[in-house]
Amino acid sequence: MDNMNCAEIFISFDGGCRPNPGRMYGSYNISHDHGFKAGRKLVEHKRWIPLGQGTNNRAEYGIMILAVNRTLELLEIAGMDPKKFCVSLITDSNIVATRMNGDPVVNGDIYLREMGRRAEQLLRRFKSYKATWMERSNMVNLFGH
Repeated sequence: MDNMNCAEIFISFDGGCRPNPGRMYGSYNISHDHGFKAGRKLVEHKRWIPLGQGTNNRAEYGIMILAVNRTLELLEIAGMDPKKFCVSLITDSNIVATRMNGDPVVNGDIYLREMGRRAEQLLRRFKSYKATWMERSNMVNLFGH
């Protein structure tokens, strides 16, 4: 989706579990450019959030939904309209990136499909959104897992 002509919000996230399936956890980072090219301003950085029991893929979706919800909360607190912002989702999950960029069925897991629909409902509150896949090593550097 087109992210031109709007302030961009960057949501980086990573979910996992130990073992798989097992205890899920996730981390996220919310930052923005607000039209400035000098660099991103960090809004919130949360690490090692417990997400219950499940699989790595469910943890990826779960932390993304949590981070998008938190972004909407922060905009509401600031009195800002989400429709003025474009969201860039940054993930090391190819399944999540592919799904959030429009492929409705990238995994046969019904629960994951429902989580994808829930994420889309939240993201439609913004002007636009796109997902970008990033190598796992970058997420490890950012979040430590």
